[in-house]
Amino acid sequence: MPLFLVTIGLCAQRSGNAMLREAYILNILAAVVVANADAA
Repeated sequence: MPLFLVTIGLCAQRSGNAMLREAYILNILAAVVVANADAA
């Protein structure tokens, strides 16, 4: 997983910012989709 996604996730968890946390989850889902598309 890209490092910037991890950083965003840690910041979101620390701040408790719901919007940041939501964006983090969407980024992970997007990364998984891209990884699956690359593998296929």
